[in-house]
Amino acid sequence: MENKSWSLSEATIQKGKDKTHTILDTECQVHISHFTLYTCIAEGNESKKWLQLVAFGGRMRVHRHYEVRVYLLNNTPCALQFAIENEKKHGFKAIKCPQEFLFDGNGADMSLQVDRVNEGWSANLSELKETVPYLNIWHGKCPFVSFIFKHEKRATKDICTTISAFQKSHSDYKLKLKLVAKMPRRSKRQRSHKSESSQSERESDSCTNSEGSPASSLQSSGFGPSPTRHDCNFNPGEPQMESFSDDSRSSYSSCSCSPEGHHKDRRRECSKLIPHKLRMSLVHLLEPSDTLGNDWRMIASDLGMDTKIPMLKEKDSPFQEVLKVMEEQNKDLNWLVTKLISHQRLDAAGIVTTYLQTGEIHS
Repeated sequence: MENKSWSLSEATIQKGKDKTHTILDTECQVHISHFTLYTCIAEGNESKKWLQLVAFGGRMRVHRHYEVRVYLLNNTPCALQFAIENEKKHGFKAIKCPQEFLFDGNGADMSLQVDRVNEGWSANLSELKETVPYLNIWHGKCPFVSFIFKHEKRATKDICTTISAFQKSHSDYKLKLKLVAKMPRRSKRQRSHKSESSQSERESDSCTNSEGSPASSLQSSGFGPSPTRHDCNFNPGEPQMESFSDDSRSSYSSCSCSPEGHHKDRRRECSKLIPHKLRMSLVHLLEPSDTLGNDWRMIASDLGMDTKIPMLKEKDSPFQEVLKVMEEQNKDLNWLVTKLISHQRLDAAGIVTTYLQTGEIHS
C-alpha cells in the first residue's frame, strides 16, 4: 500500500483530554459521537433518509391505563433490534410492523398526533400530540413518543387507534399508523375468581398523572428509560418477533380497525400452514445467491442441514426442500419469521408477517 502522510486539520485538534483521532501507519481513525447514516440520497440540494416507525404496546387491563410507544428509527435492522430489545425489558411488544417514512434533511421537527380512538377509551385528542426534535432523528438516537389511554368500558376488549406522523415542513405528507391491540382471554382459573374492586384498581393504578386527566401524551422519555445507545452499536443477539408471543399480555394485530381484523385463533392456525403462493414468494426472494450467503442456506443451516447444502444446490428449487424439512421438524412460520429477522432478511420476514396477521400474501 502506498505510504500516506497524514496531517492534522482543524476538525481533529484535541480539545482538553478528549482524544478525537488516532493516526496509524496506513489510516487515520476519527472518533465520532454519532453517525447520521444516510439511507437515501434524493435528487436535489437537500438530503433525505428513510426512517422506520414502529409502535409498541404495554399490558392491557380492564379500567387501567394503556400505553403506546412509537419509535422513529433509522431504516436498518440493527435499529429495529435495539427498539425490540429495549421495549422487551419493560414488557412492551410490537403491535405494528415497521412503516417507512421519507425524512427530509431540512431541519424540521417531526410531529405525531392521535387522530382517533375507538369507543370505550377516554382520551382528549387535542392533547395527544408530541414533537420529536429534528437532530434526535437525523443522528439516529432512537427517539420515541408515548401516548396514554384510559380504559373506561368493561365491555370493550380491544383498542383501535390511528396516529398520524408528519414532518412540520411537509404537513401534507402524513403517515397513518393504524394500531389494534386486544385484551388476552382470561383462563378458567382467573374467571373463577372475582374481579378486583374498583377501589383497589384505582389505588394500584400507577399511570394516572398529577392532573388526573384520563389520557395524556408524554415526552420522549416515556415510562421507562429512553434508549441512549446508538442503534448500530447495540448487539442484543438473536432478535425475537414480539408480536406473535402468546402469554398473559395483550394480543396484537396490525390489520385494519374492522372487528374481523384480528383473530388470534386463526393466526395460530395459519402459522402451521405454508400456502403455495407464500412458498413461491419466499423462493423468489431467498433462492437467488447472496455473496455473503444470506439466502436460503442460512435457514437450511438453522435446521441442521449444513452437510446437505451442496446436494440441495443441484435441486431445481432448494428452498422448497428446506421448507419441507422445516415442516417435518414441526417448525411453524413464527419460527421462520424469527430466523429471517435474525439474518436481516426483513423483506421475506415482512411477507410472512403480513400473511400471519391478515391472511394476505403480497409477492
